[in-house]
Amino acid sequence: MTMTILTPPSLTNTVKTATWKLVSNTQTYASPLSQVTQTAEMPGARWGVTLAFENRQSAEHRAWLVFLAKMRGASGRCYLSPVFAYPFTGLGGGSPLVKGASQTGTSLNIDGCTHNVTGWIKAGDFFSFDSGTGRELKLCTADANSDNSGNVTVAFEPPTRTAPADNAAVEIAAPSAIMRLTDDSQASIQLSAPVFGTWALQMMESFPS
Repeated sequence: MTMTILTPPSLTNTVKTATWKLVSNTQTYASPLSQVTQTAEMPGARWGVTLAFENRQSAEHRAWLVFLAKMRGASGRCYLSPVFAYPFTGLGGGSPLVKGASQTGTSLNIDGCTHNVTGWIKAGDFFSFDSGTGRELKLCTADANSDNSGNVTVAFEPPTRTAPADNAAVEIAAPSAIMRLTDDSQASIQLSAPVFGTWALQMMESFPS
């Protein structure tokens, strides 16, 4: 059965605090004799987020209560975008597409962008694309310009999990990751008279199997 990926209620002007973090996947071995340490980076770095809401009106906390119920604990999935906290600061423009198949690592060639734009994307901007195994959310790590043919090479973290297809769409206006609740105890909202709700929740990026 295909899982429906939900869209949460609007986060704009509702979140009191938000913490985005990139959780790397490393393995560390320390020699019991010399204490020399070796650390290996493994695939599977993922985004995590903690959201806190305080004294929200009834319509808002009811909408979130419904959303959390539909998530059914950690079994559900939703699209979550960081743009409410990290809006796109580059100039962007055009209809960006992946330029060429089999691209992996921490850079991506894009075409279809507006020509000759200085700062088409800037360090700290997020973008996303879909691959054969799901959606990938990336953080641009260096300013990049478009050339006179509308090409841009973007440096980013974390590394690509699966190479996107040639001409796959690149989303810069509303990039998102597929997230899940970290456990089954997140659907809890504290109510105070007359109609205010306060709650916090934690999510972690989810990779399709």
